[in-house]
Amino acid sequence: MLAEALGAAYLRRAELLPAAPAVASLDSAQVHLDRAAELRSVTSGRGYWHLHRLRSAMWERRAALAANDAERRRCLLEAGGELELSLAPLREGLDDFERALSRADLAGVTAQLAAIGGGRAGFARADSLLALDTIFGPGTRYPLQRSERALRAGQVRRLAWAAFGDPADSAAAVAAWRPAHEAVPAMEYPALHRRLGQEERQLARGGR
Repeated sequence: MLAEALGAAYLRRAELLPAAPAVASLDSAQVHLDRAAELRSVTSGRGYWHLHRLRSAMWERRAALAANDAERRRCLLEAGGELELSLAPLREGLDDFERALSRADLAGVTAQLAAIGGGRAGFARADSLLALDTIFGPGTRYPLQRSERALRAGQVRRLAWAAFGDPADSAAAVAAWRPAHEAVPAMEYPALHRRLGQEERQLARGGR
């Protein structure tokens, strides 16, 4: 538990730092998260899910700092692998929120990989991952989980717009993010709003 908590703290720190110090913080995060993974088995259930989702976020942050597309692709593949692992212990009907969040994260990672390769098949897979879960449905219940999923849905559309230039994708990204802004105040979930702001700035720059 201590190793996972330390890894998570270094990961949060890396999200706030410029490139060079962020890489150093990610290195520290990986040391602790690797140690946690050695001690955590799939029988840990949601604990296993949480750890591998953290490890995916670490690799995704590394991808954002990568010097070239080859390195970025390698990091994103690692992130996707961690998310696949996170799904392993989840139980139908009992862990539906956790499954929806991992699939939404996987959709975002898949779209980022598709943006590097420029293929439509990757975006189709990202859309299919988002469509698998209907647990949220209409309404405003579960605002934190709903907002995290909305962030990823908008990210997929933002990347599709950058790749193919369809204005409908740009509009869909904005529409996806709007309820995320409204559901959770920035003071309650600053990390989410920071990521929303980053996505919106990228959209304003042409999607990339």
